[in-house]
Amino acid sequence: MIKRQRNKDFSWSLLHNLLAIFSIVSLLTGMRIATLNNEEVLFFSALLPQGYVHGIHLFSAIAIIATVTTYFIYKYIIQKQYNINLIYIILLGLIFSGLSIYFSFFSSIATILDLHYYLAIVLFLWIVNHFYDKVILKGLQSFFIILNFNRLISKRTFATIMVLAITSSTTVWIFRFYNTQTLHVAKIPNDIFIKIDGVDNEAIWKNAKPVIIHAYGGANFKDGATDITVKALHNDKEIYFLITWDDPTKSIRHLPLMKTKNGWKVIQDGFYSFDERSYYEDKLAIMFSKNGCFGASKTAHLGAKPLRGKQANWSQKGYHYTTDNSLHDLWQWKATRSNHMTMATDCYFAQPVTLKVGKRRYKAGYQCDDKYSGGFTMNYKWYKKDIIIPKRMPQNPQWLDKFQTSNQNLEWIIPWYDFKPYNKNDDNYSVGTIMPSVIYKSNKEEGDRADVSAFGVYKNGKWQVELVRFLNTNSKYDLEIKTGMHMWVSVFDHVQIAHTRESRALYLELEK
Repeated sequence: MIKRQRNKDFSWSLLHNLLAIFSIVSLLTGMRIATLNNEEVLFFSALLPQGYVHGIHLFSAIAIIATVTTYFIYKYIIQKQYNINLIYIILLGLIFSGLSIYFSFFSSIATILDLHYYLAIVLFLWIVNHFYDKVILKGLQSFFIILNFNRLISKRTFATIMVLAITSSTTVWIFRFYNTQTLHVAKIPNDIFIKIDGVDNEAIWKNAKPVIIHAYGGANFKDGATDITVKALHNDKEIYFLITWDDPTKSIRHLPLMKTKNGWKVIQDGFYSFDERSYYEDKLAIMFSKNGCFGASKTAHLGAKPLRGKQANWSQKGYHYTTDNSLHDLWQWKATRSNHMTMATDCYFAQPVTLKVGKRRYKAGYQCDDKYSGGFTMNYKWYKKDIIIPKRMPQNPQWLDKFQTSNQNLEWIIPWYDFKPYNKNDDNYSVGTIMPSVIYKSNKEEGDRADVSAFGVYKNGKWQVELVRFLNTNSKYDLEIKTGMHMWVSVFDHVQIAHTRESRALYLELEK
């Protein structure tokens, strides 16, 4: 019965082939995205696509949803066949979990993410088995379906194509209409003063309507997930943000130095390949874009070498850059390097640059705004994995005593003028001595890089950071913040690059 129905028109063949193509595309791009959190997938990295795979993955997912919907209409309404194959159960599970991740249907997004990943593995195994059955055992002739023009133009096939067009258009509309969350930015009088101290004790913050982001994929967070609460206010000149997230640990020991029998070394767990996972400070990153496209507004390009002719990525995870000459504003608050300067480092994503001579790390399109002076530097002349030579040492050797404990309330920074240039003859510290690695050259950076004032406070398992910047800085490295801008928020739990992710951007709506 089923065989006769299949031979009457091309509908089944059309849907079957579309699902096969889009499932393979979705599987390959999804596995590339999975390399961000599932290290075992990197073993197959050479076989996976590179570049802006987020967009292709979203397109293939939309195509699968439309095709599966059309298949069920064709099967149950037109054919009146009520049996279901295993492949469609797998695809339904992938569709459900994928939609749950994208639209944040559940707060326990980490569980859904795992479900999506393991279902993808099951899909891969099914495809391998299907290929073996159809090609290896039965020969190539059974793999290719010969088209028949008469069957292609049958009324049933025409109806199927029309349903497919309608379901595709509807699915695309839903994803475009709900591709962002709206962040309402209440307007406040110009004479209202908000102190940037990480504490929301000003009554005006009650006017700010919070938006909660169910972030996922961040290393060291519980199950890789945390909830980020965002509030915003603005007046005629400035915009304020209050951002809070759960973090099980306060991490401010940024790549500390330790004395060994051979000299000083940087304590690290991945920093040599620019993917530190243990000895790093907590961070917050905010990106502003003119569009809310999937994959961090098209700036996330995955893979070991997504850029031809450029240096391969040390972590094999990818780069941030743009391909259309656009600029995306990036603010980075750092619990050690910038917090005590009451600022967030003002950076941006743009076109990939050329690797500078003498630099090991290539950052592609990730760059920081210009500065005139100030800021911090690391306490070593040249980084090496084993032994480094410090730039400066304490004028008073007892200054380091407090850092030999696990006290998390210390400021893990070195004031420049409390230290002196390193002299090997004065280096009498015992093996195992710990020393901070971040040197403050002055109170804060000056210039475009210091446009954003920020301060964070850790309390009761949460970080809370206040930030403020002029709506329009008139800098070529910054975007004017106004209604219609899109905002992406990521947090880091003592890691260098393995930050949380969100599928949809926040759409800024500034109250007039």
